Parts: sequence; C-alpha cells; structure tokens
Amino acid sequence: MEFTEYPATIERRAVILHLDRAGSSRTAKSFEKLYEKIVENGFVSVQRAEIKGGDAQDVLTRCEEALGQFRRSLAGSGSRLYVMAYSDLAAVALDLLRRHPGRESGVILISPTLDAGPTGGHMPWSGAENPLTSSPTGMPFRLLLLQGRADQIADPDLARRFVTSWAPGTARLIEVPQATHQSILSSKTIETHAGPILDMVLKTFPPEVSQLPEGTSILYGIGAQKAGTSWLYDFLKGHPECHVPEQKELHYFDVLYGKNEEVHRDRQLDSIREAAARIAPPFEMQDDMDLLKIQTWARHLRIYADKPRVFRRYVEYLTEGRNKEPLLTDITPSYMTLDAETFRTMDRIGTARFLFLLRDPVDRLWSQIRMNIANEGDALTSDAFEMACAARAMQICANGNVHRIPRADYDRTIRELEWAIPAERIKYVFHEPTFSQATADEICDFAGISRQAIQPPRDDLRGRDASLPADIEAMLHEALAPQYRAMTARFGTLPDSWRGLPAPRPSRPINSTPLPSGNAAPTLAFLHIPKTAGMSVISEIRRIVGDKNSSPITLHTQAKGGPQMPAGYRFYSGHLDWDEVDNLPENRFVFTILRDPKERIASFYFYSLREAEKCSAEDLQRPDRTNMRLISTLSADDYFFGGTADWQRFIRDQYDNFYCSYLATRKMRASGRMEGLSTDEQVQLALRNCDKIDRIYMLDDLGPLEQDLEEILQEPVRLRKTFKNAGPKAGKASRWTELAARFERDDSLGRLERFTQHDSALIRAMGFGGKDD
Repeated sequence: MEFTEYPATIERRAVILHLDRAGSSRTAKSFEKLYEKIVENGFVSVQRAEIKGGDAQDVLTRCEEALGQFRRSLAGSGSRLYVMAYSDLAAVALDLLRRHPGRESGVILISPTLDAGPTGGHMPWSGAENPLTSSPTGMPFRLLLLQGRADQIADPDLARRFVTSWAPGTARLIEVPQATHQSILSSKTIETHAGPILDMVLKTFPPEVSQLPEGTSILYGIGAQKAGTSWLYDFLKGHPECHVPEQKELHYFDVLYGKNEEVHRDRQLDSIREAAARIAPPFEMQDDMDLLKIQTWARHLRIYADKPRVFRRYVEYLTEGRNKEPLLTDITPSYMTLDAETFRTMDRIGTARFLFLLRDPVDRLWSQIRMNIANEGDALTSDAFEMACAARAMQICANGNVHRIPRADYDRTIRELEWAIPAERIKYVFHEPTFSQATADEICDFAGISRQAIQPPRDDLRGRDASLPADIEAMLHEALAPQYRAMTARFGTLPDSWRGLPAPRPSRPINSTPLPSGNAAPTLAFLHIPKTAGMSVISEIRRIVGDKNSSPITLHTQAKGGPQMPAGYRFYSGHLDWDEVDNLPENRFVFTILRDPKERIASFYFYSLREAEKCSAEDLQRPDRTNMRLISTLSADDYFFGGTADWQRFIRDQYDNFYCSYLATRKMRASGRMEGLSTDEQVQLALRNCDKIDRIYMLDDLGPLEQDLEEILQEPVRLRKTFKNAGPKAGKASRWTELAARFERDDSLGRLERFTQHDSALIRAMGFGGKDD
C-alpha cells in the first residue's frame, strides 16, 4: 500500500489517514492544498493512502489494508488518530470503522455519498444504533462532515439527518453554500476546511493560562435575540457577586470572528461622527451629553484595537470598575450566530459558562420584526404598524429558508456550541413572559453565584405591540417547523407556552390545478405505483393514444443509465423515477393513483406469491427471481423481517411507506434517504413535491380519473371493473386481514403496520381521509 506523509513540524499530537482515490489529478491537487494548511499548524500530520482498484469489493479490501497499515505504524505512538474520506470512500470508511473499531478518535467526511457503498443504500446507522460511541481517549468518537448545499451527488438532506442522529456534541455539519460535489474541493474552498479539521483534532488541547483576573469566571449570554437577554442583564447587574460592563451588548466576538456583524462596530463609529458634528461652542447641556456619549462609545471601541486573538483590551473593558466580584458577563445575543471555533476561542479566555435563552420561534421572530419596524423611525399609526409588520413577515417567508436565518436557527447554534463546549458549562433556559424566581435560581446556581431575589421587569422592555394575524402566524409556524422539530428532538418536552409541531399540509390544495386545455394534445405521464390498478390505466390510455406514441420504458431499470422518459412520446407510464417530469413539455398532465397503504402491501405480497407459484423450481433460482423464491419458501415473518442486509433493503424499498419515499425523493428505490425522519418530516417532504403532480386519485374511486381522462383525450375511457393483474379476491375481503393471519410472531404485525404509518398520515394530509393507525 502506497502512503505519502505530510509530517507535523513541531509536535505530532494527531495523525489523519486520508483514504484517497487514485487517478484524479485535480482532486489530488486540491487535497494537497488542504494537507499544507493542516500541517502548517505544526501539531498534526497527514498520511495519504492512494486507493487503487476496480470493483467495490477490491476498493473495500484496499481501504481495509490501508487502515490496518496505518494503525500498525502508529501503535504505541500516543498520537490521536483520525480517518478522512471523500465521496463514495466515506461510506467505505464508516463501514470499516464500524466493523473494525480501533484507536481512532473521529472521522472526517467530505461530501459523503452515504446512500451508496457498503451501507447498501441506507444510512450507515442512526441514533442509538451508532456503534462508534467512544474513542481510546475516553472521549466520545466524533464526526465532522463537510457538505455542499448544491451537491447533486451526495444528498445534503441525508447528510443533515445523519449528523442529527449522533449524540449531542459528537457530530458537526458544516454546509458550504452553493458548493457542488466537485466545487467543494475548489481552490477557494478547500483551504477553509482546514480550520474545522484542526479544531476537531486539537480541541482537547486548550491553553492552561487564564487571561481573566484570578478568582473570576465569565458568563456569556449568547442569545437568543428577543428572548429575555435584557432581563438577564438587569438581573445580573443588580447581583452583588456579578460585575457587568456599562454596555449590555459588547459585540466583541461577533464583530471580530463572525459573519457580516461588523455593523455593530460601524454603527458606533457613525454615532461618534454624528455627535461630534453636532458639538460647537459655546457648549450647552446637549453638547455635554454628546461628549459623554462619545467618551462611552470610545471606551467600548478600544476593545477592537488589539491584534487578533489578543484579548487584553477586551478583558480590561470587562473588568473596568470591578470590585472583587467573582463573575464577569458579556450578554450579546448575536453571539448565537457564531461557529464552534469562535465559541472555543471565547472559552479559552478563562473559566467560562454559556447561557442560551430560548423562546418560542414564532413569538421570537414576530418580536424581532416588531422591533425592527419600530426602529426604522417612521411614526406609524397602530394599524399601519401592524400592516408593516405583517408585510415584513411575508417578505421574510417569501425569501425562503426562514428556519436558517442566523438569529432564528437554534438548532445550528446548539450543535456548534455543544461541539466546542463541555455540556456541564452550557445552560439552556426557556423564555418566560415574566421570568420566575425558580428560573433565576437556576441561572445563579449555574453561574456559581448565590441566589438573588428577582425584581419586577422594566416597563420599557416590552417594545411596541402588534397583534399577530392568524394567517401570518400559520405561515411563520410552518416556515419555522424545522426548528420546532429540532428542539423537540433535542429536549423532548417543550414548555406549554410553545407552539406544537405544525401539521404537514400541501402548499396548494391537492388536485386544484386546471386540466390541460387548448388544441394541442397534452403529454401524459402516469406515475405507476405498484398494485394500484396501474396496468388497467396504462392499457386503456395506450388503446387511445396508440403504442407508437407510448414510451417503451415502463420500468426504471430498463433505462440502463439513459433517460426514463425519452423525448418524442405522448404517453409515459410505469414504475419510473419521476425527476425527469420537469423536462417534459409544459403542456402536460402528470398523475398517479394511491390506495389504502395496508391493502397495497397485502396486494403486493399476494401478487408476488401468486407469480411465484407459476415459476418452475429452475426459474426460481434465477437472480431476478429472488423475491419470488423467498416469498414461496419463507414464512411471512421471515420474508418481511429476516434475511441479509441486501434483502432488507429490498423489503424497505418495496413496502416501507412507499408513497412518502417515492413522492419525496422522486425515486422508485429510495427508502434509505428517508431513514431517521419523523412522520411529519416525511409527509412534508412528500407534499412539497405534490405541486409537480397535476392529479392524485384514490383507487377506491376512479370515477374522477375517468372523467378527467375523457376531457383530456376527448374519447370515452373505461377504468372501473376492468382491473388487470388483479388477484382472485380483488374487491372482496381485506387482503391485509388475510396477510395478518399469516404472521407467527407476536411483534411482526406491529412492525409491518409501521410500514404504513407515514403513508397513512400522508393520505390524510392530502385530504383523502384515510384510516387512523
């Protein structure tokens, strides 16, 4: 195995093994720059293993050899070991670390194709199943994942879910805006990855010297904006064991290390210029006030005069006027926008604790909107003020990704904070309209100061009121749904004052778009979900439009890498991936049919069983008859829940909440991409794509489909009672009940019912009713 080493120049504290594909000179040059930035630090070395090979098994074997050689060469060295991989080798690296745990302290993945490789099209693991829970250092095994948001190969949503499935503080996701699978390795981007990588591998080596006065610690109030930080400042200001600076928000770390936060410093400079311009002899009382303001602003601005990562003037400002109080404070809500590296920089000044106040996301954003409109200075009437606030909320939602607005993204802040700071030095407090004594006591206990009685809040903290219209509230609630889901996952039970998770709903009513009209015949695309009377529909439409006008591709595997909806046909149908629908002529009609999810599963099972009975013993041994061979030889329990990982992948792709995965991913075999998602998340993803489908019908009432096709095709259509491929009991007794009777183990039926849970919720969200599970 060929290794290339990039050695540490001072002391080797950590070593990174990079499993790298051979053959790409452009990729090799990009990683060369990354290696150079990493080893510049002096304490980390990189070993590149060039992985050559053809098929997947050959690559897996060579990666296994490289990992073994890496471990042997560093046995007894005392250095921390890490593995790094890009693209498809990331899945290989995860699989090796899972199957052969060793001395590694963490793994670094760049644009990982988590739904490929040895993981078999599914996430490698999730939640409690994670086998990489601890490292030889006694600290948790850590994951750093670098992902481009515009990646068309490595699914960004899957990367986000995979990171979320790890325990708090053990996984970090860095998303690079606009970066694709290739551009994440561009010369402009690759060097920026060195910082997070070095932060990960060296985070356990903090400096030992505090820059704070002896016997003191600091409490950072990092937000959230409009979540009670002014109350917190007032409370601590009145505490005899706490010294607060003359200004509540210091904006030190965000201005120096954050993104687009220099405005706080620049605003003070503008204020000084404006005040100085007003001053003219003979001095009057207003001039004296302006001079005092300039003096105050100038004292604060001096904190920015030090060189990077020299904190002398900042600490001087923190301690100015201090009288032996043991607790210092910096309450700056915009600190919640900072990243893990900056949180760790804040921590290295001295003994530090981090307090994060959390408010209901909708209430917090609405309060921020009211504050911003009020600060813009126009003397608006109450009605005009409420209208301006509502208009601003609609503008924010129209821009999209509301849940990722830096001051609204609790989830990102918590993950960055927990990556950098030990859990015992982080405190989360939920906002209360009037903070209670119990909450104040919790804060005092956390900060290490004695408990202090709270005082009535100041009247000027409320800001200008504006009622929240119901439609604006619903719009903000839906836009911020990812934050509600993330906080529920992180904390379990949320306060009663918080809104619950919004019910998933389509962006427009299902089946509300008009049918195609005009003289030109529209293109038809039928997304045929197995066992939903599709063959009857296909046969009838082909009879009308003709076989020559019907695409011969009716199965996604027939395309063999080519288009599944090739140009030049009027009718497309079959078990197809449907992302190519967007390429069809604008004058098109796209539709699908659903049925009761339980009955679809049972129908598919008995159809496969019936087809297996038609096959000879020799036919059943063919590779493409695996499903029929196993269904004819296994019990229902073992068919659905036994067998190899590959077999379970097949079962999940065919049976596990197929409607949600098919509509959400636009792929026939993509259940792995939905792993780890809640019911609401799966339903919402599916509904989002329903806008691209003109009509969705239910099997138990095909009358509307007949009428719509007759209007479009201008010919009589007969679908009801003409079902093809239907079993002998079609339309009679419930096949689900018959399937349930076949199970022998007590838990099998419940496990299979979970294969319908998300689909049933989807059907209800579409407005079709459906059965409650």
